[in-house]
Amino acid sequence: EDNEIYALAVRDDVFATAGKDYHIRVYDHNRRLTHDLFEGFQNVTAGHCNRVFSLKWHPTDTNLLLSGGWDNTVQVWDLRAGVSVRSLFGAHICGDAMDISRDGRHVVTGSWRPSEQLQIWDFRTTDLVKSIPWDRDAGAKFGQSCMLYTARFGGADDKIVAAAGSETNEAKLFDVVTGRCFGAMRTPDALYCCEFSPNGRFVAFGGSGQKVYICDVALPAEMIARAAAGVGTDEVT
Repeated sequence: EDNEIYALAVRDDVFATAGKDYHIRVYDHNRRLTHDLFEGFQNVTAGHCNRVFSLKWHPTDTNLLLSGGWDNTVQVWDLRAGVSVRSLFGAHICGDAMDISRDGRHVVTGSWRPSEQLQIWDFRTTDLVKSIPWDRDAGAKFGQSCMLYTARFGGADDKIVAAAGSETNEAKLFDVVTGRCFGAMRTPDALYCCEFSPNGRFVAFGGSGQKVYICDVALPAEMIARAAAGVGTDEVT
């Protein structure tokens, strides 16, 4: 009642929702509410205190669910305990801009802010591993930078991150290990979501322009090598 749903996560015959009222709700295949998650664990975590925009099931532990939102946190919920048991602090999530790698070791976040937008976190320790620089486009207005609405792991072994947003309306592909950008695209309109194909060959971006952009991730080896070396990255699109 009176809620607005901003995020949905599906796993087998179970799904979870989140949105305006800070609660994470889990339903079974009969559409029956099985969990209403909103509290933290003692003095360790506090749950969410603002809108929630992204939800992801943990890929190897079916009892864990991750959520991110406006309160600058990513919360890790344990269905067995019924509370948040872990928090990552610092990511300002304003869209579907949080993902966890398939091995469950790392979390990527995209923040709606002009600096340190794209970050990789250690899931176990909740420590920040690295911030991946999002260099300003030379053609952008002075001081303008991309504000991220979406971020995803993809490619072989989740060694690629795709991210996109508004203001400069950019989409980029990054090598997770080196942090180098090896693919970039600018569109007339803001981009709000992205997803990799199951085989990791393609990534799709969608936004306010009523279009879906489908990009081929499989670049020639020499172009990837040049990008990793920081040479001619503006040529790789």
